Amino acid sequence: MTTISKSFRQLALAALAAPLVALAAPDDDPGLPPYPVLRHSESDLSRGIDAAVALDGGSVLLAGRIFDASGPASWGWALEADGSGRRIWEKELGKKAQNASFAAASAAGAGAMLVGTVNEEAGALGLAYAWIVSMAADGRVQWDKSLTFGQLTRAHAIVPTLNGAFLVAGTVRRPARDDQAWIARVDGAGRVALQKTLDTPKDFVFGALAALDDGSFLVAGHLFAGPGAEMRGWIARFGADAKPQWSHTLAARESSVAALGVAADGNIALALTLGGRREQPIQLMRLSAAGETLQAPVKTGLCKVPALWRHRSGQLRLAGVACASGKGQAPLGLIADLAHPERLQAIEAIPGTDVTQLVPLPGSDAIGVLGMRQGGDKTSSVFVTRPLP
Repeated sequence: MTTISKSFRQLALAALAAPLVALAAPDDDPGLPPYPVLRHSESDLSRGIDAAVALDGGSVLLAGRIFDASGPASWGWALEADGSGRRIWEKELGKKAQNASFAAASAAGAGAMLVGTVNEEAGALGLAYAWIVSMAADGRVQWDKSLTFGQLTRAHAIVPTLNGAFLVAGTVRRPARDDQAWIARVDGAGRVALQKTLDTPKDFVFGALAALDDGSFLVAGHLFAGPGAEMRGWIARFGADAKPQWSHTLAARESSVAALGVAADGNIALALTLGGRREQPIQLMRLSAAGETLQAPVKTGLCKVPALWRHRSGQLRLAGVACASGKGQAPLGLIADLAHPERLQAIEAIPGTDVTQLVPLPGSDAIGVLGMRQGGDKTSSVFVTRPLP
């Protein structure tokens, strides 16, 4: 039975006096100016950025986890920086839980909502529950909640809805040891209006979540189907009551839905990544709001880290790492018109960085780039912005 446990605000700690992230001045790295750089300081703790989101006023929130090299513990971490890279606030969160991390974030008025997972040791399978934290504009924790749908409950995504609430989605391990998706609708005050497991197929692996204007939503990813249990992309639309409306198992072999975009007219764009031994181009597919195929999958000039979003012009855009990536380089590309996926425009490269996430910055003509950079025997998480062509 689905339950919502009591708030565990005691997990949220005040910000440390010493900074956890060093803000590098542009002349510290000739390959990156004039854009802001966030680089982790050297210490015995390893810090990773797993999520980034643009906030009101042009600032950016970064969230992830801190690993303790002296033991298996990890805990959540968040930081807000303005457009010039200046740190506004930063906090450690969930340290008492020992194994907590954030997976996604969403703007919430002047503040932000974070979602992640807390893992605890309990029996052979362990115990995990979803974690939602509401942050004020000054970095204060306004409230936090844990959600559990079973012994191993994990949160993967959060998106805002038109009425000011948020959809949070994740997976829970079923007795047969495969994952089932779940959804929760939470308002800005932490009230939960909907909490339900979804009718997803056996062996479903979560990939993306999108909210629609009428209160319904899309859940996508992949499952293992057919002879040999091939990986196949999968997408479904659920009503505002979380009842299934339609679903598709995609024909493309070894495919997974990695990103979703919803146009102003309700049509849906899918970015499909393909598995295999070698890197393959991302495929772009389009569906109607009713799930009918408008455009069969077509190859693009992008190969990794797709991001799909509705630009302020009203058009959907697709960005990612271009297939022409060379060692130590991260060429980025943009498809500004999905009707012409062959028209790939270049975005300024980031030398020496392995790009892990692209972060659309609504209301601007720039995109945030999250990546990993190797320097000697240390690896740093780096976040910069790049202008869109």
